[in-house]
Amino acid sequence: LGKSSKISIAKAISRVENEVIDIVKQHEKPFVISDTNKDRRTHGSYAIQNSKVASVIGLPLTLDNKTLGVIVAYADKPLQYNLKVLYIFATQAAIAISNAALHSQWTQRAITDGLTNIYNHRYFQERLEKEILRDERHKHPVSLIIMDIDNFKKYNDTHGHPQGDEVLRRLCKILKKTVRRTDIVARYGGEEFVIILPETDRDNALIVAEKLRQEIEKTPFPNEETQPNGKITVSVGVATYPVDANSKTNLIDVTDNALYEAKDGGRNRVVQAKPQKLLRIVN
Repeated sequence: LGKSSKISIAKAISRVENEVIDIVKQHEKPFVISDTNKDRRTHGSYAIQNSKVASVIGLPLTLDNKTLGVIVAYADKPLQYNLKVLYIFATQAAIAISNAALHSQWTQRAITDGLTNIYNHRYFQERLEKEILRDERHKHPVSLIIMDIDNFKKYNDTHGHPQGDEVLRRLCKILKKTVRRTDIVARYGGEEFVIILPETDRDNALIVAEKLRQEIEKTPFPNEETQPNGKITVSVGVATYPVDANSKTNLIDVTDNALYEAKDGGRNRVVQAKPQKLLRIVN
């Protein structure tokens, strides 16, 4: 173990743990010190001296010849470790970690759109419902944006679906980069996208929607000069619960209507749903 300056017991223990982890990762085999007072590897280690660690072990969590992590255990008195028992424990821990990681991957895939790597339609529906229920409890507004790429069919017909897919991916990167981390960006279907804006009122939702429209308009896309207006642009509808709608389904409908009003009005514009006096109904 390496040397260090005099430090607190907590920091010393943390440093011992990090040093053991580094050693185990480097050599990919157990590191065992039964008695730090007698083991020459600890001589001159201020971390050991200040931590009062008398024995320490580091075990690699290995599965299929791949190290997934390291377990470090220590005691304030010399101990003799049963490596056979510890190996069994480490193997079981490695299997559990691998299974948890696999479950996490499959869970993420189930809610992610494969092409654009943003949330899918199913997750959007579930999350919007949760946000509206949360609004009911805390009396915070939640806003919704639905956008559609203008004349996207013409782009696909002219340049092919692989180029169209690249436009979708680039546009999604703009959306994720522009909104807050707490906002939810999802693919609604085809060239339509939705953004849930938790705790966002009408005025701020309109600002976000217009900012997104402008960011997309000014971003260069491949072959966009062949589009009717010479650019890749979007039409955007925006609405807010509970001012513009009284349920999840109603919020989606009025936002979608605002989107089509934007398209009918000439495209490449934002239209906000008009406020309504509604009875609040949780869908």
